[in-house]
Amino acid sequence: MPTMRFEQFGDTVAMVHTADAPSDTEWDAMLAFLRTHWPARVLVFTEGGGPTTLQRGRLNDALGKDVMSTAVVTSSAVVRGIVTALSWFNPGIKTFSPDGAAAALRYLGVPAEERHELMRRVSKMSSELKPGGLKCVVWSEQGASSEGGFDTGAR
Repeated sequence: MPTMRFEQFGDTVAMVHTADAPSDTEWDAMLAFLRTHWPARVLVFTEGGGPTTLQRGRLNDALGKDVMSTAVVTSSAVVRGIVTALSWFNPGIKTFSPDGAAAALRYLGVPAEERHELMRRVSKMSSELKPGGLKCVVWSEQGASSEGGFDTGAR
């Protein structure tokens, strides 16, 4: 069963993770994608799954000295620790709580007019991983504002 999905939307790569760490096959596919479609920014929603130590090393090797703006939306303390370790090599990575997803989009500089569609795609990927979607993806199409924001009410 897959533990992650990713998709490029404009200059943003969006990823969703279950509570499980990605397999090496999934992680390496994502790294290969990033190498060929180097994005301006990465938006991650995770229930608690994150890269293993070896996978983090491969990510750092791929980044080299580049800084990739990355927002990780999670309620997991373990993932916040992983992000802290990754930030030693990529100072552009930050964590946000699920109710702070709008702040994550602003941090990344996602244009307001792209936010609604980006979050729609994130929600779709979330539902593909887990029926009913991941709890860390807090958004409702009905709550989307005309400026491309979204409702941060809990599901």
